[in-house]
Amino acid sequence: MLIGARIIERLEEPVPYGDGVCKISGSIGITTTDMYDAVDIDRMISDADLALYASKHDGRATATVFDRKRHDGQVGDFDGALRA
Repeated sequence: MLIGARIIERLEEPVPYGDGVCKISGSIGITTTDMYDAVDIDRMISDADLALYASKHDGRATATVFDRKRHDGQVGDFDGALRA
């Protein structure tokens, strides 16, 4: 997760803008794979997107690595809410 923290630190550095400075922050969703031959790019993008939403849910300026168990739990909660 070190890379996520380093990216966020760099994003938070003030940037000269006009007569002042601009400060931004960001949240990051990260996914990984160990499948070098059969990488499903669409799945990786979807997983990273879900991790990004988890980052935003957990608070500002955070990096979250995709967690299949967390995702499966959220989908189950959502399905249950729809059926209620």
